[in-house]
Amino acid sequence: MKIVFFTTAHNSLSQRAFVELVDRGHTVFVVIASSEEVMLEAVEREQPDLIVAPMLKKVIPASIWQQHTCIIVHPGIKGDRGPSSLDWAILQAHEQWGVTLLQADAEMDAGAIWASRTFAMRGASKSHLYRHEVTEAAIEALLEMIAKCESTTFVPEPLDYSREDVRGCLQASMKQADRAIDWAEPSASILRKIRCADSYPGILDTVLGMPCYLYGAHEEDVLRGRPGEIIAKRDGAICRATGDGAIWITHLKQKGPDGQPSFKLPATQVLGDRLAHVPHVPLAVDQAYDGRTYRDIWYEERQAVGYLHFDFYNGAMSTDHCQRLREAFLLIRRRPTKVIVLMGGPDFWSNGIHLNVIEAANDPAQESWRNIQAMNDLVRELITTESHLVISALQGNAAAGGVILALAADCVYARKGIVLNPHYKGMGKLYGSEYWTYLLPKRVGGEKARELTEALLPISTSTAQQIGLLDDAFEEDAASFREHISKIAEELASSHRYEQMLEEKRHTRKTDEASKPLQAYREEELQWMWMNFFGADRSYHLARKRFVYKGLIPSRERGDERCGTGGRVEFPAGQAARWHDGEQPARDDYCRRASMTAEILNGRAMSAEMKAELRSEVRRCVENQGQAPGLVIVRVGGEAASGVYSKAILRGAEDVGITARLAHLPVHTSADELRVLLVQLNTDQAVHGILVQMPLPAHLSQKMVATTIASSKDIDGIGPHSAGNLFLGLPSFLPSTAAAVMELLGRTHTPLEGRRVVVISRSNVVGKPLGMMLLQKNATVTICHSCTTNLAAVTRQADVLVAAAGCARMVTAEMVKPGAIVIDVGINALPGGGMVGDVDFASVREVAGAITPVPGGVGPLTNVMLLKQCVQAAWQLAGEKKDFKTAA
Repeated sequence: MKIVFFTTAHNSLSQRAFVELVDRGHTVFVVIASSEEVMLEAVEREQPDLIVAPMLKKVIPASIWQQHTCIIVHPGIKGDRGPSSLDWAILQAHEQWGVTLLQADAEMDAGAIWASRTFAMRGASKSHLYRHEVTEAAIEALLEMIAKCESTTFVPEPLDYSREDVRGCLQASMKQADRAIDWAEPSASILRKIRCADSYPGILDTVLGMPCYLYGAHEEDVLRGRPGEIIAKRDGAICRATGDGAIWITHLKQKGPDGQPSFKLPATQVLGDRLAHVPHVPLAVDQAYDGRTYRDIWYEERQAVGYLHFDFYNGAMSTDHCQRLREAFLLIRRRPTKVIVLMGGPDFWSNGIHLNVIEAANDPAQESWRNIQAMNDLVRELITTESHLVISALQGNAAAGGVILALAADCVYARKGIVLNPHYKGMGKLYGSEYWTYLLPKRVGGEKARELTEALLPISTSTAQQIGLLDDAFEEDAASFREHISKIAEELASSHRYEQMLEEKRHTRKTDEASKPLQAYREEELQWMWMNFFGADRSYHLARKRFVYKGLIPSRERGDERCGTGGRVEFPAGQAARWHDGEQPARDDYCRRASMTAEILNGRAMSAEMKAELRSEVRRCVENQGQAPGLVIVRVGGEAASGVYSKAILRGAEDVGITARLAHLPVHTSADELRVLLVQLNTDQAVHGILVQMPLPAHLSQKMVATTIASSKDIDGIGPHSAGNLFLGLPSFLPSTAAAVMELLGRTHTPLEGRRVVVISRSNVVGKPLGMMLLQKNATVTICHSCTTNLAAVTRQADVLVAAAGCARMVTAEMVKPGAIVIDVGINALPGGGMVGDVDFASVREVAGAITPVPGGVGPLTNVMLLKQCVQAAWQLAGEKKDFKTAA
């Protein structure tokens, strides 16, 4: 079947569903359903047999579910409805819960039922249950549903609350008040509250005077204190006393000021000096403990086998984690055992370097470097161990460097059903290290290694076993898997072939080292990683930032990092599986591998963000001033293009709440008549912004218009006062197109200080003002124009290239520096219809690090910049200097 997934994020469940269906020969398209438009375009393009929503927070448009079978995977029992299903099940201590697959309908979660499964609940966090019981039940139900769909005779069961097996009900969205903690409560009650919000949205609480969201709760059976008191700290976690015991909290997310987004970090890192009085209570990896507690690394030993457990939150391994795990490994390697088993955690084995801790560092690039070096040091110790046989036992999912970490062992086993992502490039074209260029080809061969790292595909344990990435995969639950691993390890330790296997391992390592030293692999990989971390292409840094902030980058962070979240990719899997983010990715049909292309800078998405911000600002303006900002668009004559433009601005103004109108004058309007109108508008207190549409009829002077509009209402920055202030670096209204370019660069975190920026334009509305704005950001700016000689030689030096010459497809791939940011301002109509920019999009996107499309790039931002400056004018005319952070 041809199946489209609509999902808010390609999470553990959707990835597991993807690999299960691909392994069974289905064609699967994963669409990140960021908007109705994306869903509509995907359905129109793919014409699927079936649509499945494994995890979707948006409503599927009626026009889709009325014409296509759309199945919602709901994490609740039959009859359960609402967005907080699993949250309530945990909080209310249900003994049994389930997953229901139902058809999309007008009422949310009320559609006909195709399949369902139930499971026993455990005392675990929401995220843990989701990755285990919920996922397993969902996959069983999904496969049943597809079989029913293929039969063509099955009729889904309407939701009927009179049926005995329909035990659920409509439940409200859970609020923070429903989870509020009283630390005098018993630990069990507090644990349920924290766990029902882990990993999202977290419990909002106050810790040492700081409002924070709490994550990662663990029981503590020994330590005691006054309820609510922080009584200990260990390995990044804090221990807080309850009414009958204590609970460890591993991670906090500080509540951002004014609703600004923030991200999770180890609790001790968030609280910092506030914990100076709190005792540090270390626990050695091999130290016995009388009861439950928190430890992220621990060791046990049985039958000549040493088991090194490590369970890091969400599988992320910081510099500290890597160093401590390496020290623990070196310690246990001295033990008189024969086999060492690296156990990992039940949710995640490892996902590689710790992006959150890196993002929080004073110098993220330097911390990235420290983190990858520490990861490499750990991997090297595993590779070079000659005293033991080493087993990697993957209980949970693994990705990027975490997969390679596992391959450093002699034997690699995994629990059936986990998902592996053996690639790096999705994180802003990150090259990767951990000796992957040695370990991965050694396991799967050079061609398959290239395919895995380029395709950015999740793969199943079945596929991983077939290609040699895993030695075996068995057992579907973690407890049975651990028992099975123990049996394998103990048999290996007692095997009569043990010494022979150890000698063969030493010989192989010696041979490999003679062929090419490990240090050579490391140095080659780190040359690429240095470019990722410190080079001109800052794709990794924005990809990391977007990952850490879940796409909601705070305004205070904008402008310090360059764009690049990794190219959109289309790839073959199974028969033709692929995923994309609302855009049709490029396909390299010759090599049948994914083609990494430039990040598409989506101006429409940024415009939508800005409009949301403007709506809030307009509401505040109305509350403070008693009226909405007012805009008048003056249009002389019937020029078609300006008519389309004015209508677009009027629609945008209405959308955000600005009072706007069009003053449409006849083409023969005299200069005096136009001047009189502009003077009237200058004195009209209900008008805060004036925009005169260009071009004007030949008998009217643009200079007259520019000098007549009051500087306080010159929201398109065409007047001499605005231009002079811009030149002097004083606050001013900006030409909207140039301002749109700066807004786009700011919102994509493109660093400008010291960067080489080339602008192909010397016009008064783009080239000249944009050059001044870029200089104010300390960029090194070159302005090119029709008389510039050897234009390509100049543009190839640009870290950021802006094309605004009005010449269709004049900028080709040969003119662009690899990894450069390319901003296409041009709008050119084609003779046969359609519109293109000044950049040859198809060729340049294969070279650039990021590129704006036409249409859909700078254009949508231009209109919003006008509206933004109109609101700013309203505040200024009211006597309030409202800082709207204009591009200059």
